[in-house]
Amino acid sequence: MPRKAWNWVCRIIFGPALLTSAISYEKLSVLMGLVVFGADPLSSTAYATEEMFLALQHGGFGPEHFWIAIPIAFVISTFIFVITFSYRQIVHAFPSGGGVYSVARAHLGETPSLVGAASLITDYILTVAVSIAAGVSAVISAFPQLAPWRTDICIGLIIFLAWLSLRGARENAKVLSVPICLFIGTFAVMIAYGIVSYLMGTITHETRIAVNGGLISSIGIFGIGQLIKTFASGCTAMTGIEAASNGTILMQRPVAENASRVMFWMAAVLSAIFIGITVLACITGVVPSAEKTVVAQIALAIFGFRFMFL
Repeated sequence: MPRKAWNWVCRIIFGPALLTSAISYEKLSVLMGLVVFGADPLSSTAYATEEMFLALQHGGFGPEHFWIAIPIAFVISTFIFVITFSYRQIVHAFPSGGGVYSVARAHLGETPSLVGAASLITDYILTVAVSIAAGVSAVISAFPQLAPWRTDICIGLIIFLAWLSLRGARENAKVLSVPICLFIGTFAVMIAYGIVSYLMGTITHETRIAVNGGLISSIGIFGIGQLIKTFASGCTAMTGIEAASNGTILMQRPVAENASRVMFWMAAVLSAIFIGITVLACITGVVPSAEKTVVAQIALAIFGFRFMFL
């Protein structure tokens, strides 16, 4: 292929080439940083509660005992803020970014830093796979006729996200800002509406009896191992918290302060959605299902009609 034609193809796929001097215009604001770096951890709220319920279900516990996920969710949210504030310190100590690699290389040496970098790369691969699979499961919950193309849709979305990332951080933020804002907005509306409905008595479920039975008196039915397993499954909500510290250099100046703000708001939104979904899941008494995700079942139970479902 002639060089001119090749350059034209690259321009179409990856966008126009940018001068090195234009890199300052590609930096992210706090809001755009929340979109780019928050997509990873926020997406985990769509399946973290379901993973806790699955752990309890596999342990032989029924929906009347799923309420134990609520205090566990609060504990995990506490850990989210503890880890976030730890990463905020890293951001100020290593404003050039790099996360675990930079910290390990500075304090432990080259080999530990490479181990950390390798684990992080593996984590990124698994995060994309799990988040895409969870997202497609949510779509199929609304449109079950797409189930035969589940794998094809997953692969197509991975290719799309890879292409979008190659076009630059700002381009990435512009495209992802709409779905992420819709994601946060719809979850906020559902959680608020669901809690208000519960307080007004519109939503009732027998699990309220289990909750009113008292945490201390009933916790004996759960083995310590089962509690740890449920906690570990719920910790999927913490996936991607480190994203902002790894990409601090992409933020506008002052980079450390802006990255810190992104991490704080990311932790706040993540914790609020995670706890809200867990509470609603216990209120409505949903159980994990291969046909519909827990979040989809919550939406159906709260709104009382097939809202956004076919």
